[in-house]
Amino acid sequence: MVYYSKMAKVIYDEELLICHFYESLTGLTLNWYTSLNGFEMKKWEYMVDAFLKRFMYGLKKAPTRFDLQGIMMRNDESIRKYALRLRKMATQTYLFCA
Repeated sequence: MVYYSKMAKVIYDEELLICHFYESLTGLTLNWYTSLNGFEMKKWEYMVDAFLKRFMYGLKKAPTRFDLQGIMMRNDESIRKYALRLRKMATQTYLFCA
């Protein structure tokens, strides 16, 4: 929480965000960060993308609107159970409004 409070004050200063990012890391994530070439991560967006590509494997991804469109009713499933299953998945989905 200390790191979050500290960084909330400089949220619009990419250089400071990158510079202090390591303070929130431990173990493998800290080893990854220290192995980076400083020239690779000149923008916060690049840092976030690289971090997520490297460490996102353990996170459960929320279904997208396209995932919901592909859900089919099972042969042994009633319409009611199908609707409940679909609704449960939909509550985990962030639908973008145009």
